[in-house]
Amino acid sequence: MLQTVLNNRYQIIKELGYGGFGTTYLAKDAHLDNSWCAIKKLNPNHADIKTAQKLFKREADTLLRLQEIHQVPKFIDYFEENDCFYIVEEYIEGASLENLLSHRWNLENVIIFLWDILSILQLLHDKNIIHRDIKPSNLIQRKKDHKFTIIDFGAVKKLDLNQQEKGTCIYHQGYTPVEQMQGMPRLNSDIYALGMTAIQLLTKEPVREFRRDKNDHILDPQARLAPLWLVDILNKMVRTDFYERYQTVEEVLKDLGQRNNPSEPIDRVREIKQA
Repeated sequence: MLQTVLNNRYQIIKELGYGGFGTTYLAKDAHLDNSWCAIKKLNPNHADIKTAQKLFKREADTLLRLQEIHQVPKFIDYFEENDCFYIVEEYIEGASLENLLSHRWNLENVIIFLWDILSILQLLHDKNIIHRDIKPSNLIQRKKDHKFTIIDFGAVKKLDLNQQEKGTCIYHQGYTPVEQMQGMPRLNSDIYALGMTAIQLLTKEPVREFRRDKNDHILDPQARLAPLWLVDILNKMVRTDFYERYQTVEEVLKDLGQRNNPSEPIDRVREIKQA
């Protein structure tokens, strides 16, 4: 596959990653001055190829609708070649949160991270789009400005308030709330996944090892890992019962903003130092 030219335009340079739905490659776009792009190839041997194709096409359609959001990849192309399906999107150069978990995370950087991702989710949710796959490997700290971005929109779902039937279940242990595992995701399912990720940054523990107390709290206020106000916010983000969780991103931003003046950009020391 390496050095292959797809669609008479995209030269494959190297493999970036492999997942259940397919493989992602770094490529050069001959139509755009050999600029870098990311190409996703759908795995033709996927066990449920029809569902995979549906999710793949949904990602292309979603990215096309999100062009004005600066912290998600820009859609470039979608095509079929030799019975394979491809999505081409902007390549986000930077470090995935998965690779930054072992680095030093001070309180300021955790808040910056939360603010960045919440701001993106707010724009998605305003369009009734649920990402459904918020986890460290899908969050990138962009090299050019150190801002956090969200990638991989293959699992997105348009919220349909009239839909009664269950949808495809997208599940990742620790980050996926109960209602999503039951095939009924809500907008605040993304809030849950983000909260679990932020708690992971503070505790440096794998999410699968998290335990809840009798009050359904994961973070213990007595542990002093963060100020009590932040502990309260994070514990509310990850309540098991979605009715007891924050219902909207705006609610989280309001509570976070009471401690951090949102009129002053928290754009400050963004670089995450290596431990």
